Amino acid sequence: MSDWKKFWRLFCLNIFVLHSIVLKAQGLEQLKLKVIYINGIGTSKKTAEQTLLRIKSILDDDLKNQYEKVEYENFYNHSYNSYFLGKLGALVDFPEAILQTLILNSHIPLQGLMPFYHRNLRDMNNRLQKYIAEGHQIFIITHSQGGLFANQLYKLNPQKTQCHVANLQMATPSAFLGFSISDYMTNRNDIILRVPYSLPANMPGVKSMPEYNGREGKIMHNVLSIYLSSRFKTYHETFRRKSLDLVWRMQECSGSGLAD
Repeated sequence: MSDWKKFWRLFCLNIFVLHSIVLKAQGLEQLKLKVIYINGIGTSKKTAEQTLLRIKSILDDDLKNQYEKVEYENFYNHSYNSYFLGKLGALVDFPEAILQTLILNSHIPLQGLMPFYHRNLRDMNNRLQKYIAEGHQIFIITHSQGGLFANQLYKLNPQKTQCHVANLQMATPSAFLGFSISDYMTNRNDIILRVPYSLPANMPGVKSMPEYNGREGKIMHNVLSIYLSSRFKTYHETFRRKSLDLVWRMQECSGSGLAD
């Protein structure tokens, strides 16, 4: 065999091996999923942890059928640690939602207008970039003000998050959904609808549910007793269906696709 033929065969073999390594690496990346929860304002760490556990109980079996590794993590919104903000509770969502709407198409950083927002967003963004660099696909689930954080994370990383991040927002005060792979749930009785420009309700009112007995109070905003409650089957099943659909769309966008 001529030296030229030996060289050509060796070259082709090396290309094949390199291609196989790349495909394998891509496959491993597609098998890693981070499920991240961002809580709303006025939420204790204990409640945020309980919410994450509820999310895991709803989605874990389905996700583990599709991913080799599924991890759950809180991107905790520390606003509860401030006495003043904690007392105001969900009312602080109002000015933040208005500010976010006003600067949507501007280059003014939102955290510059709201200093208490800065530390949370900076920490979340650093962790998000780290997970993307490690090859994870990321499913962000948010409640209330958490949706504002998700939209700002998209605004900081519009290219890096493409096909790598999906987002489901519950009871969002925002006027838009940032990530291209995203959806939301807001019930018709939720007080968050009083925020100017907030996305319209797309879920039936809690008061119209046969299971409703008045224990949830008047604001109909709670993530555990409303949106993730097994008692309200419509909400529970809608959350699961929307979540799996978003994960599938993220897989499809990345070119992998979920197994049937």
